[in-house]
Amino acid sequence: MSKTISRDVVILRAPRIGDPLVGAVSALGCRVYQWPVQKITPIGADDLHVVAQLDSIDSYDTFIFVSGYAAALALRWLDRARPTLHLVGDCFAVGPTSAAPLEQRSIPVLYPPRLWTTEGLLALPALCQVTGKKILIFRGRGGLSRLGDVLVERGASVEYCELYDRAVDYQFRKEIVAMLHNGGDTVLIAHAGGVIDDLLTVSGSENAALVQNIPIVVPGERLRDYARQAGFRRVITATSAVAADMESALIGWYTPKQ
Repeated sequence: MSKTISRDVVILRAPRIGDPLVGAVSALGCRVYQWPVQKITPIGADDLHVVAQLDSIDSYDTFIFVSGYAAALALRWLDRARPTLHLVGDCFAVGPTSAAPLEQRSIPVLYPPRLWTTEGLLALPALCQVTGKKILIFRGRGGLSRLGDVLVERGASVEYCELYDRAVDYQFRKEIVAMLHNGGDTVLIAHAGGVIDDLLTVSGSENAALVQNIPIVVPGERLRDYARQAGFRRVITATSAVAADMESALIGWYTPKQ
């Protein structure tokens, strides 16, 4: 796209090697800062609950992977615990990024054709008829419960295989607070509700009003509502977390501002 946006953009998730979102937003003319407010660390290999779930993995009918990181960790665990195992159930992912580690291993996986969110996943016909199914969802600890709750309402038995922990990251607190008080043209990008919560924690209650007044880009209507409930007044909603959709949402919001 040929639009030029003169803004500071702060990406609040952990940095990723070759992150396409950084490249896309930088190409728009933005100054991009990667200031994560959340640490993500893998669960230790001695976690007895995860070991027990993987030992009985043949008993599950369906597997759901909520992120590419969850999928990569799940495969790593399986390689270590059950190296000869093949996933015999149906595999689903939220979107192409979540599906990529499975596809790289030639494991069949389904994901929504366009709406790469929890709602898009729940709209898949195969997940609308799950009565009696035993489903294992691979995710991090403390993830939102909507996906599992809806599947239970539809008659499934749901368990979570939680493979990583989240913790508040204060590494860039000084930079974030300075940004809040400088009053520049800044846009925030948050990919999860936990990131929004941790941003408010890192900023401090004394700066809540300042951070809540900054435009924030989020993927999907569910996260839009979450951001609004957290007090953010200018929420920019992308159709999904894919870099191109986040970029389009930013452009669509900025264009009428010019």
